[in-house]
Amino acid sequence: ATYMGYGKGKFAPGHCDEKLGNQARHNLLVAHGHGVEAFRACADRSSAIGIVIDIWKRYPSVPTRAALEMVKDEDERNWKFYTDPVLGKGYSDYILNALEREGTLMDIQEEDYRYMQTPIDFYGLNIYNRVVVSGGKDDREEKLNYSDKAISKWERGESMPDVITLVQLSQLFEVGVDDLLRDPEALPEDANVVERTVDMVVTKTMKRKADKGIICKLCSLLVWFVALLFFVVISSMGYPNSWVSFFYAIPVNAIVLLSLRSAWRDFRRNEWYISVIMWGTLLSIFVSLLIFLQWNTWKVFLLGIPGQAAIFLWFRMYRPKEEAANG
Repeated sequence: ATYMGYGKGKFAPGHCDEKLGNQARHNLLVAHGHGVEAFRACADRSSAIGIVIDIWKRYPSVPTRAALEMVKDEDERNWKFYTDPVLGKGYSDYILNALEREGTLMDIQEEDYRYMQTPIDFYGLNIYNRVVVSGGKDDREEKLNYSDKAISKWERGESMPDVITLVQLSQLFEVGVDDLLRDPEALPEDANVVERTVDMVVTKTMKRKADKGIICKLCSLLVWFVALLFFVVISSMGYPNSWVSFFYAIPVNAIVLLSLRSAWRDFRRNEWYISVIMWGTLLSIFVSLLIFLQWNTWKVFLLGIPGQAAIFLWFRMYRPKEEAANG
């Protein structure tokens, strides 16, 4: 925040001077050393003092030479600028030379190093997430047309690769889409970030499926709870044969599951759900007429034969020939 306020103008006091920003964060490290000494001079011996630094470690999107050089440069300019002096190493030759070339090197006094490396009792790291960088796109990045920001969003779970990207990945690394999804290890070692991202995507997708399964189970429990509540209330009022309500819970449960799965665009079990709705409805009608009116209408089940045939044919109307041949 100190550097962003003095060097980038993002925070107060709003300066946009790179050298001033470097000077401000250098002064911050020196002031920390002074603060540690002042704390030890007046605090109880059992008290502890240290420092916690944010770490945003850089990783290359693809391990090209340009990307690796960018990783080193951004690490040196960011978190290593703070950690190296605090841990007694001082500023690295890399950062000193780079800032001197750019004319943004801060003024450093001899005693500054002594204060910056004042011994501390603990050292903490705030590691939020990785930062993916790209030192200019190589052939693979050009073919795939993804950015370091897109990969970072994949890793954080803010978005996922679409189907087209997965197909491009499979072609780029010469593996099948099925292998890509089922076995992230199928990718070559230098896939680096892409490999780990695919693994995260698969894990997240499976978790979402598990969550949907829990939702379906909870909705089914709710349907049967309502049927049980109806049975308890009606039977308590002295009405006979209230157990018939459980038969109606069968098609209602299937309707609820069909609606949920369709809303999630998961149509794999729709044929089964619709069949349960049809046969469950016929069974409920048969039982109701038999119990309450003493009508034995077993022939109502004959209506299910053409109904089931229609369901069977409907769900095979648009099946690809290859899928139909494989059953």
